[in-house]
This record gives sequence, structure tokens and C-alpha cells, in this order.
Amino acid sequence: MSNTQEVKWHVATAKIQLLKKIKGRLEALKIEHFIPFRNCWVEKNGRKVKVEEPVVLNHVFIHADQATCLSLVNNYSLNLNYLRHLEKHTLLVVPEKQMEDFMFLLN
Repeated sequence: MSNTQEVKWHVATAKIQLLKKIKGRLEALKIEHFIPFRNCWVEKNGRKVKVEEPVVLNHVFIHADQATCLSLVNNYSLNLNYLRHLEKHTLLVVPEKQMEDFMFLLN
């Protein structure tokens, strides 16, 4: 199996305003992802409103192979920018164990 076909955790960035939309699109496409959100109270016009905001700003973690990750941008027009490994010139990959620990910490 080549490196491009292995399912790994890839990191992408997106605008804060688009994170909920991207989360919905990834769920509709049935692609495993992790975008942690938290509920907080914000005062708007003198009233407290419950708002859902991202915990890690601008980051989307996608569990897929490299071809699927690139097709999200090319074929499905998701506005994502993938982080790249500077030495290997490939998409940045988060090791499975680190991602599991990160998700456990935030859930």
C-alpha cells in the first residue's frame, strides 16, 4: 500500500466563519473528521445568548487518505488549506496516538 492510500489524520485550516459549514459538508459526505466546538454564553444587545464556538481556531482534522483530502478541495469546493510538512513536501500528518489523546482531552 502506498503512502497516498493510507488513511491518516490530516490537518487543514479554514476561516472561522466557515467551520460549521465545513463540518456539515464533511458529515454529509460521511468523512471522519474532528472539529471541536464548545458552548459559551455571549451578551448581545443586552441579552445572554448561547453560542457554539470552535475550541481550536481555524483547524480541521480529517481522517482520510491523501487523494480524498485533495478531492475535497478540487471536486467538492471546500475552502480548506492543508498544512504541509516542510521537509517532505507532503500534507502534514498527525500520528494516530497523538490524535486519539487530543480528542480524548477535548471531549
